Amino acid sequence: MLPPEDRPKGTPIYRLLLDPYIAVCAGALAMSNVSLAFLEPTISLWMKDTMNSDEWEIGFVWLPAFIPHIFGVFLTVKLARNYPQYQWLMAAIGLAVEGVFCFFMPFAKAYFVLIFPIMGICFGIALVDTALLPTLGYLVDLRYVSVYGSVYAIADISYSLAYAFGPIVAGSVVHAIGFLWLNVLIFVTNVGYAPILLMLRKIHKYKRFDEEEEDVLVSPSGSFHHPDYKTYVQNGGLHGKPQPINGGDDFANHLKIANQRPLYTGEIDCYPPANVDYSYHKDTHSFYEQR
Repeated sequence: MLPPEDRPKGTPIYRLLLDPYIAVCAGALAMSNVSLAFLEPTISLWMKDTMNSDEWEIGFVWLPAFIPHIFGVFLTVKLARNYPQYQWLMAAIGLAVEGVFCFFMPFAKAYFVLIFPIMGICFGIALVDTALLPTLGYLVDLRYVSVYGSVYAIADISYSLAYAFGPIVAGSVVHAIGFLWLNVLIFVTNVGYAPILLMLRKIHKYKRFDEEEEDVLVSPSGSFHHPDYKTYVQNGGLHGKPQPINGGDDFANHLKIANQRPLYTGEIDCYPPANVDYSYHKDTHSFYEQR
């Protein structure tokens, strides 16, 4: 392990909060959790008033939501692996999906129907969280030092703010304007925040590492001799000078040259000869020729 004085120092959290891209991600993470933070403390009373639901039904209505949440995580990971430059779009779609299902929730009059809007909300949350958490790490790699404690602390703060103010504010909002308008408000804020994620659309303008590695080895025609990369023989050229190998067997391996019987008496290498009576002539196959 590196000693503490040699370890890279992370960027202070206040500097990260001032970064507009990180601030946009943090706001989206908070908005994605506002829906559940506001609905969890209020939906139970609404279900009792509108559906006469039992206690077990109020708790059981959340159970099927883990299935679309897992599917959303799996789908986002697959898409982000192939299209990392569109992670902002996945998060924007997730916010919009949350808002739309929140809008339809108050119109559910049956217990079985209510399960589907909750499943849609959890699916949207999975899209947002799974797309933006890696984006935060990428932003730190791109713009700051690759120490992630501060940036993921910002993500935790975003979750905490949503769940801290949700139960406090949600009850007052429902008492003032009703459960229907609470969901309409969540719909407007989530859908309204989604276009702000357009700010992140250009941060992934990079070439994938594995593709770059293939480009070094393989030419556009599919051969292993890329036109932009050449191999040179340092001392084994026909005239003793560095010359490129053009994909054929123009030049033998230097070990093979060393083992072969020389065709002339001159030295093949570019190193100064031991005999001072040798001189250089350009019209010979060797650097040096005896006077």
